[in-house]
Amino acid sequence: MKHKPGKYIWFSLACLAWFILRVGARPTRIVYPCQRVAAAQSGWFLYAFLAPAFVAFWKGIKNFFSKHFKFIVIAGCIAFASFTGYRIYGQYKINLLRSQAGTIPALGVPGSAQPLDEISFVSFRYDPSVFYGETPPYDRAQNPAYDLVWQAVEDLQLGSSSNPLDGIIDPGDTVLIKVNLLGFNRPQYTHPAAVRPVIDMCIAAGAAKIFVGDCGQGFTNAKT
Repeated sequence: MKHKPGKYIWFSLACLAWFILRVGARPTRIVYPCQRVAAAQSGWFLYAFLAPAFVAFWKGIKNFFSKHFKFIVIAGCIAFASFTGYRIYGQYKINLLRSQAGTIPALGVPGSAQPLDEISFVSFRYDPSVFYGETPPYDRAQNPAYDLVWQAVEDLQLGSSSNPLDGIIDPGDTVLIKVNLLGFNRPQYTHPAAVRPVIDMCIAAGAAKIFVGDCGQGFTNAKT
């Protein structure tokens, strides 16, 4: 006795419709034995629908590559050459700017550097014996990290030692101090002991308004 696949496909389609109708209204019904059987029988319809589509897609890919093989090879070579040239040029520009603006020294040595955009500056200081202050308002008297942050900004030579940001902040300016205030289960945030000296620098430079914030990609339960 020969079996006709068409009958199984229609039966499978009916099972799929029954499954969607019953489970869609109440998802808890998916554990019912009848719904499990209907879900299993629905595979015939999915197979009959997806298999021809996959075969047609595969044939289309093969025909496309066979007809445009030379074009694909040439385009790939051009893309590879462009990407390689871009990387080489980027490294050359980095080396050029480093030779003009100085390089970042090894960790543990104070230093600064000017990144590629020629607008931002980077500076750091490292001292394992210095720790963050834990008591608000995190001023110089109660915050051992205060002077370390101040010296790191002073290394940029954007102002005087008493007013390190004088060169980029004019009296009356509005300033945004961008910190890290991100995280869900494991929050990541900039310690307020490192933010307080930057706020004082902005005040010393004459900033009229000072905002401290972040882009807000998540909520944090960190206490700051």
